[in-house]
Amino acid sequence: MLKNKAFVSVMAFISAMAVTTTASATIFSNDFVSEGVWSSYDDENDVYAMRYRSDLGKDGFTLVVTDGSNPNKDDSSSYAILYGDVANNRITAYTYDGQGHIKGFERGTLIGTFENAFSDGGRHSRFGYDLTTFNLDVSAINNAFGGDWKGVVSGPEAGLRFHQTAGSQFTYDSEGSIVDYTFDDRMFLNRRNQTDGFTRNSANCVSSFDPANAYLQGCSATELRVASIGDSSGGGAFVDGDSSGGGSSSGGGSVPAPGGLALLFVGLAGLTGMRFRKKASDTK
Repeated sequence: MLKNKAFVSVMAFISAMAVTTTASATIFSNDFVSEGVWSSYDDENDVYAMRYRSDLGKDGFTLVVTDGSNPNKDDSSSYAILYGDVANNRITAYTYDGQGHIKGFERGTLIGTFENAFSDGGRHSRFGYDLTTFNLDVSAINNAFGGDWKGVVSGPEAGLRFHQTAGSQFTYDSEGSIVDYTFDDRMFLNRRNQTDGFTRNSANCVSSFDPANAYLQGCSATELRVASIGDSSGGGAFVDGDSSGGGSSSGGGSVPAPGGLALLFVGLAGLTGMRFRKKASDTK
């Protein structure tokens, strides 16, 4: 009877630790419906996602996301700029200098590239225009530099600089750096200090599906192919892993804290020891 109680106590301890050491993410959403743009940021898993209107030949963009600052002025050197190339299914990340220039890649540092970044977002249910989505693991970007560097972030306040282009032509060198970016037409969407967003709790990407937020929760995030950071001219070969200052993590759901995992292993080890001692005593 005493051994059964001990077994129940150990299992209760393990269950409690599994609950208390699980980090729950919050998804911050900012939707610009009139412009055909819906965006979300998962603050626990560092996942940024967007679903946007992509008809009328829109096949490229520049994007800067902030936690409220004006993307063209305030503290802009803390953020990354993303170059979207739909034709090559690629998004390239650079450091951003805040000047709002379409060719900021000439002054910035190459951080890395998201390959196979874009997905078909279907058609708008009411207006029928085409939609495109992307879902990015930005943890490597956000951890690329120290100091005041933020990367790609959002929260209770948000800033956004999203300039779509039509007739986009990107040229790259052998190391993945952008050499040139030209286009025929451009659309502007600039916002700062947005406080009219809303939050959602994180959901399991497989077992739970929220159609209103499916572009973030419905699939795994695309991971960054990290560049060898340090060449201010934007060069550098790509490397695997986090040797250049960035790790990676998959999006969606909740993740156990490392300390909680250690305690779980200790509890399981103790339970195993109890079972061995029981068998030894039964054989005597």
